[in-house]
Amino acid sequence: WYSENIPYNDGPYYYYGLPGLILELNYGNKKDFKFENIIYLKSSENIDEPKNITPYITLKKFNKKMKEL
Repeated sequence: WYSENIPYNDGPYYYYGLPGLILELNYGNKKDFKFENIIYLKSSENIDEPKNITPYITLKKFNKKMKEL
């Protein structure tokens, strides 16, 4: 089940790509994934892309950051 009224092509687990938010996923007969209590707030504000950031890090740097936290 998905909703085109929520304009995000995302969903539970590793599923995405439909023209709206996937709200429930039946995976075989073993697992069900679903979103509950969704609050969707539409904003008229534009959010600027952050500046001076590194878009990715290496696994080694990630693990170091995780240990620091």
